[in-house]
Amino acid sequence: MKKKVDKIKIFKYLVLAYFIISPLFDLIFLYNKITTLMRVMIILLFVGLTAILFKESRKKIWYLLAYYLAIGFYLAISYFHSKGFTTLLPDLSYSVVNEATTLLKLCMPFSILFIFKYLPIEKEEFFKVIFCWVVLIAGSIVVCNLVGYSLSSYTDEITKYSIFSWGRGLSVTDIATKGFFTYANQISNVLSVLLVVMFYEVIIDKRKIGVISLVLIALSCLMLGTRLSTYGGIIILGGFVVIYLGYAWLLKKKISRWILFPIILSIGWTILLPIAPCNSRMQEIKNAKTGEQSEESMTNDREDVRTMEEVDERLVYIENNINKATIGKQFYMDYYPYMYDMNFWKDIVEKQKQGDYIDYRKMEMLIADRLFEIDDRKADIFWGISNVRMQKVTNIERDFVLHYYTFGIVGSILSLSFYIFMLVVLIKMNICEFSFWNISLLGILVIFVFGSFMTGNSLNFLATTVPFSYVVCAGKKIFVAGNRHS
Repeated sequence: MKKKVDKIKIFKYLVLAYFIISPLFDLIFLYNKITTLMRVMIILLFVGLTAILFKESRKKIWYLLAYYLAIGFYLAISYFHSKGFTTLLPDLSYSVVNEATTLLKLCMPFSILFIFKYLPIEKEEFFKVIFCWVVLIAGSIVVCNLVGYSLSSYTDEITKYSIFSWGRGLSVTDIATKGFFTYANQISNVLSVLLVVMFYEVIIDKRKIGVISLVLIALSCLMLGTRLSTYGGIIILGGFVVIYLGYAWLLKKKISRWILFPIILSIGWTILLPIAPCNSRMQEIKNAKTGEQSEESMTNDREDVRTMEEVDERLVYIENNINKATIGKQFYMDYYPYMYDMNFWKDIVEKQKQGDYIDYRKMEMLIADRLFEIDDRKADIFWGISNVRMQKVTNIERDFVLHYYTFGIVGSILSLSFYIFMLVVLIKMNICEFSFWNISLLGILVIFVFGSFMTGNSLNFLATTVPFSYVVCAGKKIFVAGNRHS
C-alpha cells in the first residue's frame, strides 16, 4: 500500500512541476512546433498514467476516448471535404498533420480535467503553482520593463523604454512591453485569470504574498499595453470588488478589511491610465478612424508609389486610395495579395471612401468571407475550410469567429464543447454551494471566454488553455474535496 501511495505522490509532483514550468515554453526562445507537440504528448502521458494509477478512472476514460474518437471522425470528414476547395490563391494546400495537431491541442482542456478529477491535490499545492506563475509571467514582465530591455507587445522588436518613459508622447510600439513572451494577447488573458485568483487569495486567505502578487499583475497588465490587460484588468478588479461586497451583503458575512487593498489598487490603476501605453494605442486608433497619418508616414507612402509605379499600376491604385492607417500593407501584399483578386481590393477601397471604418480585425473577417465566397460550397458552413488554410492567409483575432471559418459549425461545437461543459458544471456548483470561490471560478470562465473572443489567439494555444484549465479543473477539485473556506 505504501508503495502505491509513493507512486501517486511522485506522479502528483511530476504533474505539478509540469504546470509550474509551463509558461517557460511560451517564451520566444522556446516557442515552436516541437515544444508544443512535446507539451501535448506529456499531457497525454499523464492521462495514461492516471488510468494506470487510479482504478476508478478506467471507467471514465472511455468518455475521454469517445471525445478523441469524435474529433478523429471530424478530421477524416474535414480531410475529404478539403479536397474540393477552390481558391484564387496559388498555394493553399491542406496538411492533415498540421490540422490534426491543432485539433489535438483543442482536446487538452478535457484531458486536464480528467487528470485532476483523480489527482489528490491540496489547496496549498494548488496555490504554489499559481504563485510560481505570477513570478514567471507578471514578475518577468515587470523586471524586463524596469531594466529597459524587453520585446515590444506589438512589433516583437527589442524596446529600451520603461515605465519611466510613459506620458512622453512615445508610440505604443516603443513603450508597451511583454517581457520575452510570444503573444501579448495570450499573456493578457492569462493575467486576467491570475488576477481573479489572487483577488480571492487576498480577500479570503488574507496573505501578504497575495498582495504582492496583485501589485505585480496590475503593473504587468499596464505594461503589456493591450486593451484587454489595461482596461479589462481594471474592470475585472473593480468588478470583483463589487461582487465581493454584494456576496458579503447577501450572505450577511463580515466584510474583510483586506478589501481596502484592491480598492486602493484600483484607484492607483485608474490614475495611471492616462499615461499607460494603451492610452497611446487608443489615440492611434482614433487618428486612424479620422484618416489622420503622420507626415513621415505620408512621405513613405509617396516613395512606395514612386518605386512601384512602373511595376504594377494596380498596386499604385491601392497605395493611393486605401487607408493604410487602418489596413497595413501586409494585407494586400502578403496575406491576400492584390494581384490574385483585384476586384476584392477595389471593393475595400470603395467601402473606405464611403466612410466604412475597416480595421485589421474586420479586414481579417472580410478576407475569410471572400475565401468562403470563392469556394462557394454550402458544406463549408458545417466543416469549415481548415485551420491550416486560414492561417496561411490570415489569423482572425477573434476566437469562436475563427473556429467557425476554420472548423465550421460541427468542428466548433466539438472543439469548444469543454467551455460549455464547464459552464454547466460551475453553474451547478454555485447552485449547490454558493461560495465566493465558486463565484470566482464561474467569473474566470466568463472572463476567459470573453477575452478569447475579443482578442483571439487563445483557445487554440496551450499558452492560455493550460493555465485556464488548471485553474478551473484543479480549483474545482480542491474545494469540492473538502478544502472549503467559509
